[in-house]
Amino acid sequence: MRKLFKIILMVAGVLILLVFLSVAFVFYKWEIDPSPCIPDIPQRIGKVSKTAKWIGGCDGGHWFDIVEILPDSNKYRIVIYFDYNGELYTDEYFEAVKKCTIKCDIEYNQASKILDEILFYSGYEIEMKSECYLVPVKKLDKFEKELREQWNCK
Repeated sequence: MRKLFKIILMVAGVLILLVFLSVAFVFYKWEIDPSPCIPDIPQRIGKVSKTAKWIGGCDGGHWFDIVEILPDSNKYRIVIYFDYNGELYTDEYFEAVKKCTIKCDIEYNQASKILDEILFYSGYEIEMKSECYLVPVKKLDKFEKELREQWNCK
């Protein structure tokens, strides 16, 4: 009887250990080491121009087209399209700015360089790989104070 009890206890211990290890493995795979996301570039549909470049991730993105570069001003006319239907999101002039200093030292003089630097569009500003942002000129002129507060500038 005692021998049977010891065997049952050992089997229960092994099962508990296996359950614990399984839960730990699942947690590790989902939370600590998630599988890399490889985004699918959507088809160029709707009004998306042939020169536009899709930039985004697994959760979506936008089509960006640099239509005009104003020399010596750090201003660029950028057309942004929705990725899922190709419709126009915005067509406006953006200015390269740096958080808190509002002046960006980097001058982009080629559309391909600008497109290579873009990370995403927030619906308000274009986040770049450098410390600069592209902010709509009309919003920059009107909302510089709010931008500085949003960016926690002193």
